[in-house]
Amino acid sequence: MNKKLKQQLNTAFYAPEPVKKDSFLKKLRPREITTAEMIFQQLPYIRKTVWLMAVAVLTVTVIGSYVASENTVRVIEALAPLAAVSVCLEMQRSYRYQMAELEMATRFSVKSVLLARMLIVGAVYVIVFCIIAPILSVHFGASIVILTSRILIPYLITVSICLHIERTEIGRKNRYLSMAIACLISVSVFWIGSYDMPNITGFITSWGPLMIVLLVALTVYENYKTVNTMEEFA
Repeated sequence: MNKKLKQQLNTAFYAPEPVKKDSFLKKLRPREITTAEMIFQQLPYIRKTVWLMAVAVLTVTVIGSYVASENTVRVIEALAPLAAVSVCLEMQRSYRYQMAELEMATRFSVKSVLLARMLIVGAVYVIVFCIIAPILSVHFGASIVILTSRILIPYLITVSICLHIERTEIGRKNRYLSMAIACLISVSVFWIGSYDMPNITGFITSWGPLMIVLLVALTVYENYKTVNTMEEFA
């Protein structure tokens, strides 16, 4: 290649000196996102099952209270484990659909996403339970403490068991195992509620709040274990 042709090529493909390079690169950087924004960004990714279960619990409560059906509390107690398993399955969705490894390489770590979803779903059901407990108490004349205990105890038991099961090898290989356990608890709760058992009522009255505190602690522990072992699932 002769010298003249080289000069022409250099002229034709001359790369100008970068102007305002630093400011341009800064514009390419994603803006900082607050924790609140990150949490709200996760709202569309929560499955419809979670929202439908929450709406179902509220609907049954309102309709049952309006028609004064004596089975309303039993039905709500039986729905609590099913609502709980929808929460557990939501927590394990990244692993079940083999997206955990991809999510670990994204802007937000998989742990951050999981914590955000836990916070959202937990807040939803706290609001739901805070709404339905006073409604049931007013319409059926029962103690709000007893009603809250009767609903929360099966809910928290299901969450704790299913979160633990989902971390085991058998739980990860059998996607319907948690659902089966939740259904078993739901049927058991409904069956027990169909009998007048003064011993159980007395036990809940005396020890219900303490059981809730212990089960909340166990649930927090199981959530902690789930978050910290998520990378092992990928």
